[in-house]
Amino acid sequence: MMNEKGRAWISKLPGILFLFLILFLISWQYRQEERKESKEEKISAEQKVPAEIAEEFFPGHTELVQESEVLMRVEKGRKVVGSFIVTTSIADGVTGFAGKVPVVLALNTEGKIIGLRLLENQESPGFIKRIARKGFFDSWNDKTPEEALELQVEAVSGATLSSEAVKENVRRALTYYLQREAEGKEVRWMDLLKNGLGFVLVMFALLSMFPIKILKKYRWVLMAGSVLILGFWNGYFLSFTLLYGWLTHGIPWGGKILLLVMAFLAFFIPLFFGKSYYCYYLCPFGAAQELAGKIRKKKTIPKGYLKIILKYSRWVYFSVVVGLLLVGVTLDLTLFEPLAAFMFNAAGRWILALALTFLFLSVFFSRPWCNYFCLTGQLLEIIRRGKVNKSNRRIWIEWSSILILVALVLFVVW
Repeated sequence: MMNEKGRAWISKLPGILFLFLILFLISWQYRQEERKESKEEKISAEQKVPAEIAEEFFPGHTELVQESEVLMRVEKGRKVVGSFIVTTSIADGVTGFAGKVPVVLALNTEGKIIGLRLLENQESPGFIKRIARKGFFDSWNDKTPEEALELQVEAVSGATLSSEAVKENVRRALTYYLQREAEGKEVRWMDLLKNGLGFVLVMFALLSMFPIKILKKYRWVLMAGSVLILGFWNGYFLSFTLLYGWLTHGIPWGGKILLLVMAFLAFFIPLFFGKSYYCYYLCPFGAAQELAGKIRKKKTIPKGYLKIILKYSRWVYFSVVVGLLLVGVTLDLTLFEPLAAFMFNAAGRWILALALTFLFLSVFFSRPWCNYFCLTGQLLEIIRRGKVNKSNRRIWIEWSSILILVALVLFVVW
């Protein structure tokens, strides 16, 4: 006879299959749109470097001539007036907060960089504008490619993922342009410290799942560390925006090891052990809400119609967002969750207001964002939850839903 844990795990299968099919449809639709665009457009120099960018740096230019995979020569009449270095074709696996961030570097006839611009990307436009206002994209100006390659540019504090992705794009472009062998990244002690402390927190969170009294006593240390080290310092947290970017653009296996470990544990533990690991022990915003909640120990428990509404609010919110993605609506997902507030140098007013609102509500309600609206939390809950004793009616509904969705997938794909 199968034990209770085995039956509970099997009971999760309909929800997990349903989730995977939904994710497959979203990913398939996104990639179909990419293929459609690539078929409709011939890849030329003018399309790799948008006309407005070319005109901005070289007014009155007449032609862009592709000289290599990354180099474009700019001509005015028969005179060469400059060049562009483009990372579109060599930036696979380099992702920012929401996806790839290919760049183009403009060089004058003296061989000096006169500007950097982002090409089409999935980052929040407002997010990028705020990074630009910090002067980050001007860091390489007036440098030769050799000088720029040696330049140590600091990532924007509070916008680490996006700025690090831009830096890696620039490094790849210049390395390719100068025909140098790719060099290993310089060991940066501050990065090692940040990641080392991050791994300590991950292990602290794992150990906290066991009945060790002393760790429960110091849970506030784990919560504070999650907010300060993972949230503000590293900018590492599992958001729906991040997971959607990985789904559509691929997982960056070559970097962000700490974030990948966090993601693996976040899905593995609830799937095989039925316990909430990331949400309860490691999420920076969940930790921030818990710390804010210590201001007032007695919490308000929703009652009546409010209780009924909040019982289903997270599932409804998740379903609406996923539904919009399924029908092809372009969404700036950073606006649907407050987690980007940890990237304070780039977060917009709406995100900051959303974060502060839920931190205030945390004084009166227990983790209100986590319990009633968190998209990532709902995703992990689908994987975690499994009931041993299900009614035949519920089992029939679940598997019927799976069969309908499978039929929909087959219809759409074929």
